[in-house]
Amino acid sequence: MFLISDSLEEREKIIYELNLVNPTAAFTLAFAHFRWTVNRLILSLSRTTTTVLKERLECVKDAQTLKSLWRKEIGETLKAPSISNIIKNWDDIKFSYLFNEKLLINASPELGSEINLVVPNIMEATYDLCTFSKAYDLHLYKKVATKYSKFMKVV
Repeated sequence: MFLISDSLEEREKIIYELNLVNPTAAFTLAFAHFRWTVNRLILSLSRTTTTVLKERLECVKDAQTLKSLWRKEIGETLKAPSISNIIKNWDDIKFSYLFNEKLLINASPELGSEINLVVPNIMEATYDLCTFSKAYDLHLYKKVATKYSKFMKVV
């Protein structure tokens, strides 16, 4: 995996080097990095409390769910563009979610040389998100402020 102190460039380098040796592991690492970046971005920009937002992020299992969560948490409150407009290769992200699901259920998807093309596209999507974050003066590799509810939940 990565160290907390690793920059975007260092993470990309690790993934690209791994892609030459083991494309499936590189895909898994690239996809985890993409998900981490999306989660950090949503946690940073959303006005929803952190605990509620983390529960919603756990429910994201496909690209459509991610798109609707983005629209609700970021698009509506900040008038930001849709995530499918920010990420230039949105179709590859939709495919990546499907491929990741097959890997998780151990369906052993056969991709061959296609997987070597998917990894750079995931990394490009991650870069697109990092570029978007700079417009809001966010530093994704620093601590994200936690948002608390004003009211206490009584059980």
